[in-house]
Amino acid sequence: AVAAGCDSDDPQLGILSPQESEIACSMSPLPQLPASPTNAVADDAAAATLGQKFYFEDDWAGPLLEDNALGTAGTEGLVSCRVCHDTATFASVDPRGVGTGLHPRHAPGSVNAALYSTAGYTWRGRFDVLWALPRAVFEAGPIFNSSRLRVAHVVYDQYQAEYDAVFTNDTLPDLSDLDRFPAEGRPGDTAWDNMAEADQIAVNTIVANVGKALEAYQRLLMTGDSAFDRFVAGDDTAPS
Repeated sequence: AVAAGCDSDDPQLGILSPQESEIACSMSPLPQLPASPTNAVADDAAAATLGQKFYFEDDWAGPLLEDNALGTAGTEGLVSCRVCHDTATFASVDPRGVGTGLHPRHAPGSVNAALYSTAGYTWRGRFDVLWALPRAVFEAGPIFNSSRLRVAHVVYDQYQAEYDAVFTNDTLPDLSDLDRFPAEGRPGDTAWDNMAEADQIAVNTIVANVGKALEAYQRLLMTGDSAFDRFVAGDDTAPS
């Protein structure tokens, strides 16, 4: 009998059983990249370029909580997104994430992350949009051990022109005024809690926009034409 491909009512791929073939056919090709209705720059090339820089930025990392493979406890600026999402696979290379500390869970992959269900953005399913994740990651002790004020200052000091060019409706305030915008702080810290509400909103907007630029970059990290895809398309020799 001639093997039936994925366009058959009863698919049969290579040596796979009909049940296995049906599962394989459901996994390839990847679906159309969905829209990101809450991120106006999700498919903006300049935002993706900025997001790539943010992905590899380590200046907003706080001090290491303990000695680890990255360095000695207390050393700052050693953690970027790529530390937990290595540049070869954009996934975790350790069963537990190694950031400023040792996280109990490994990092989900960044490749194809734009296709994840909301539960897939983190193992606990806490976020309904991809761009919301970085704010929590920045302030998580064993990951970045940082604060939203520190992140905002890094953007202001290093990326002001690029940021303002992308986020034309949210241009950066003058963060050089450290009385208004302390160098470090997050909710619960005296430095943050003493800020004017409007200034807190301005910093939260910056951090949200960092997440939106990161999402724009991750939307470009898509696989395609893998050996598995070619196998599902009918090339029985592709897996070898």
